[in-house]
Amino acid sequence: MKNRGIEDMELVMVDAWNFTPGETRGGVDRRDVTPLQILQPQGPSFRVNGYFVKWQKWNFRIRFTPREGLVLYSVAYVDGSRGRRPVAHRLSFVEMVAQYGDPNDPLYRKNAFDAGEDGLGYIKYFDAHVTNFTGGVETIENCVCLHEEDHGILWKHQDSRSGLAQDGKIEAEAKLTGILSLGALQPGEVRKYGTVIAPGLYAPIHQHFFVARMDMSVDCKPGLAYNQVVEVNVKAEQSGEKTNVHHNAFYAEETLLRTEMQAMRDCNPSTSRHWIVTGELTGYMLGPGSNCLPFAGSGAKFLRRAAFLKHNLWVTPYACHEMFPGGEFPEQNPCSGKDWLHGLSRIGLLKKLILFFGRFSAFLLVVVVSPLSAKTSQSSTFMAAPENDEKSLHQELSLIILLADRVIKSAQEAECSKLDCADLAKQVDRLSQMLRSTVRIAATTQSLYDRPVRRIVADVAKNLDRALTLVRKCKHSGVLRQVFSITTTADFRKVSNLLESSIGDMKWLLSVFESDGANLSLPPIASNDPILSWVWSYIATIQMGQLRDRIDAANSLASLARDNDRNKKIIVDEGGLTPLLKLLKEGSSPDAQVAAANALFHIATDLERVRIIIDLMGISVVVSVLGDSPMRVQTSVVKLVSEMAGLDPVAQEEFGRENVTRPLVSLLSMDTVLDDPKVQTGKPSIHNLVQINKELAVKGSNPNSRSSSFSSHYHSDGSSRGAHYRKERDREAESPEVKLELKVGCAEALWKLCKECLLNSRKVTETKGLICLAKIIETEVGELQLNCLMTVMEIAAVAESNPDLRRAAFKPTSPAAKAVLDQLLRVIQEESSQELQIPAIKAIGSLARTFPARETRIVGPLVARLGNGDVDVATEAAIALGKFVSTDNFNCVEHSKTIIEFDGVPSLMRLLRTTDRINEQGHVNCLVLLCYLALHVGNSKALEQARALNTLEGGARSVVAQYPDLRDLFAKSMHNLTLYQAGAHPHRQTYIP
Repeated sequence: MKNRGIEDMELVMVDAWNFTPGETRGGVDRRDVTPLQILQPQGPSFRVNGYFVKWQKWNFRIRFTPREGLVLYSVAYVDGSRGRRPVAHRLSFVEMVAQYGDPNDPLYRKNAFDAGEDGLGYIKYFDAHVTNFTGGVETIENCVCLHEEDHGILWKHQDSRSGLAQDGKIEAEAKLTGILSLGALQPGEVRKYGTVIAPGLYAPIHQHFFVARMDMSVDCKPGLAYNQVVEVNVKAEQSGEKTNVHHNAFYAEETLLRTEMQAMRDCNPSTSRHWIVTGELTGYMLGPGSNCLPFAGSGAKFLRRAAFLKHNLWVTPYACHEMFPGGEFPEQNPCSGKDWLHGLSRIGLLKKLILFFGRFSAFLLVVVVSPLSAKTSQSSTFMAAPENDEKSLHQELSLIILLADRVIKSAQEAECSKLDCADLAKQVDRLSQMLRSTVRIAATTQSLYDRPVRRIVADVAKNLDRALTLVRKCKHSGVLRQVFSITTTADFRKVSNLLESSIGDMKWLLSVFESDGANLSLPPIASNDPILSWVWSYIATIQMGQLRDRIDAANSLASLARDNDRNKKIIVDEGGLTPLLKLLKEGSSPDAQVAAANALFHIATDLERVRIIIDLMGISVVVSVLGDSPMRVQTSVVKLVSEMAGLDPVAQEEFGRENVTRPLVSLLSMDTVLDDPKVQTGKPSIHNLVQINKELAVKGSNPNSRSSSFSSHYHSDGSSRGAHYRKERDREAESPEVKLELKVGCAEALWKLCKECLLNSRKVTETKGLICLAKIIETEVGELQLNCLMTVMEIAAVAESNPDLRRAAFKPTSPAAKAVLDQLLRVIQEESSQELQIPAIKAIGSLARTFPARETRIVGPLVARLGNGDVDVATEAAIALGKFVSTDNFNCVEHSKTIIEFDGVPSLMRLLRTTDRINEQGHVNCLVLLCYLALHVGNSKALEQARALNTLEGGARSVVAQYPDLRDLFAKSMHNLTLYQAGAHPHRQTYIP
């Protein structure tokens, strides 16, 4: 470090001023403002489940990150009959730049960050969890607040908010009232770069720039419908004799933004410029809000790292790593301003997932408060006006009955074609009577299934409109009027046929509500799609029928869902999931629960439908049923859990938050003795002691001490002890086949839940899950043993990338880890099935960094598998050994020596010759293992005798061309071999393309 000099800025004395309330410049607080109270006696309109929020027609998830603060996920709008329509995948503020306009040091390079919130009325607070500098987790209590307002707020120092409105609008607002950054003034000095706030004290003028990252998904279905961005500019029409005679014409011109370079846009108030994110049907408009460009020159220091401020809008294809325009570490980012622009290209934006980086800003001459905001609002409309709720069924029926009365009255007043009008009036009267019967049914039925009612009634309304138009033409008898309103017999016949179809539809509808079971007759409205009428009938029966009929209807829906995906879509679109979840939750009959679970299982076969079940709070229903139901119900529910978790990572996380792993492990461990003395030798932790005390408190004087600790803990929720004993008796009475099927399902569900999911993997290891899995791997065979092995493999794979989980769950001295490891080694050494050996080898490889150098019993069996007759098993052994000798492994040198000692090189060379012919990827993995051995133990005679250098030289040409990342590894390993092997010249230049 070099001292370039010291500058004396002098000390400026400033009189003391106190800015606390009541003492600002000698004034007093205002007393003419009465207290403002926000009361909601019935509670808020929103509903919160964990971090999932439902309000009005909105639903979304929230999250907090240390850098962004509040993040909104999966923002969607429920649009009448269309259901849930996506608006945005992720919304957050990713950058805030405060640029000071004073050229004095240090203000020319200074920036600051502010955040805060005030809320009124009923407030729901969310805690945030962030990591600290030691790697631990700290909780910020009441970090985010959620409340309703009538668009009016009070504030104190800082206030930033984002809100959803009833009209479908999303708005973000920030009020800049933070603590001032001050500068000193010499006596008599005037600074034009700031505002004097006290004698000898000034606050510099500055700009605030907020950058929002908007991952929009407006009616977006990846693979089918993608969002596009359209720029709209209002332009005045050129004056001319024909086009704009009155000189007042103007129009909106739309331009599709096709590339990244084209999508670097600025606001333009002179043309009312705005942008529309278009989806399948709906568009969302992004308005300019509060905005201005940076006033600083292009050479300003802050623009080196904040070149994104040069434009108001940036649109780029989605990339998961592009979270922050300023980079992960903006203060350490050496990029110049040009590099941001060079990072963009002419990459197309069409048919891709796209991101928006929108900037809004404020210029501050220091004032008490300066609000700025930005908002997005719907451009194309939803099915109905967003601020209006759907009409009630009673309102719709009442309006149509009035319409029918008008048709009858007009038919009675007809002065021509009286007979035809009278016939129409009779048909309409029949319709009116049926509509009134429907009103009575709707009024007396608590849970009416209204989807077919609304669909049929809407069709009836159209036909009545046509009938009204026709009979009105017959109202006047004048010759001239008859000439201009000619009606023919064909017109009456056509309208009569339409009314007859409506009568048939209404007759079918009434029969559905009045019948004891599902009505499989075909209404005219569904003549082209009979599946629709069957689905309506089945769903209506599930929602309103008797128990036996509900069971049959649920089984019928399951049968339809098995046939094809179109039937599944119809069931979901027509609202079949909600009554199925209700039937599953009620618990009135095990048969009903099994039927509902099977139907949901056959419907939830793709990610979109799984997400809909999640949005309907189906996860909590499934978990509650799983914990307290007969065994055959649990078997069906476990299959549903496995299916949903295997399709959707979001479902994995939601199941984890509902703690589904506890009942799954409890069911898996039934009839399994886990209190093995070989496993219980470890010293219990404080957490375990607390847990044991809780269990003892619940058990009380229970003499049945042989019960599994899982069962005793799981049933400590206040349920009666007698019910628990009855359940135990029922469980003991079940056949071994039923128990085995349930255990197989539980093991498979745990496997799917733990796959690439840290939350569920940690929850399984925090219980006796690992011990249970080890015991079953030891004692069971077949599918149950395989599923448990797959579960261990997935937990180990997650632990491989998470050091905390690896150290906590697979500590070498841990009894659970020892039990699992013993069984993995036993499977590798004793089992002959490839299906069992491969997951066991993968699990050992994932845990390679947990084993000390002296643990040679782990490496030996893997080396032996290198010579296995099954190429896949041998290749997996090579991959696992590669993790032992990788440079990422602290004990890589010792493990390499162990492989040499167990005579692994000859087996590896034979495997290389085999995989070169039949398995290209396996051949690469074997070469990587050989490279690491050459790098760590290049002086080994075994490598020299096996001609490892020649093998690496021969493989380097093809491998490095396909895998450039391996270039350095091959070069270093071959160089190391040349240093030790006789006949190899140390300065030999090995060719690597």
